[in-house]
Amino acid sequence: MLINADILIGTLQSYRLCWISGRFGGGKTSVCYKLAEYFLRDGYRLLTNNRSVWADPYDSVQLDEGGQLHSVVLIDEGGLYFKHSRQMEMIASYAAKMDCIYLIPSFWPPTRAGYRDWE
Repeated sequence: MLINADILIGTLQSYRLCWISGRFGGGKTSVCYKLAEYFLRDGYRLLTNNRSVWADPYDSVQLDEGGQLHSVVLIDEGGLYFKHSRQMEMIASYAAKMDCIYLIPSFWPPTRAGYRDWE
């Protein structure tokens, strides 16, 4: 893995939440799948709202013995789903508790109403 990739993965492990912005068709989702690959090799499951051969079926995903989800959650165009900054705060607070990594590739920022919070 490249040195810069190690820094990116380390940051992602610390914050557990990443929004990747860019133009439509710019490869945001592909970058997120590449990031997810690192965690999938480490035993994480993949939950996503788009079709993927790497994704686990929702009904097969259960908490592990420690009560954690241990998953990468890729929400494609996630900026369309989160309307309030409180929603982002809620998933961010559970990310570490549930051992999840949230990847949100989206042209639109999560919580457009609270966009200034992200600047």
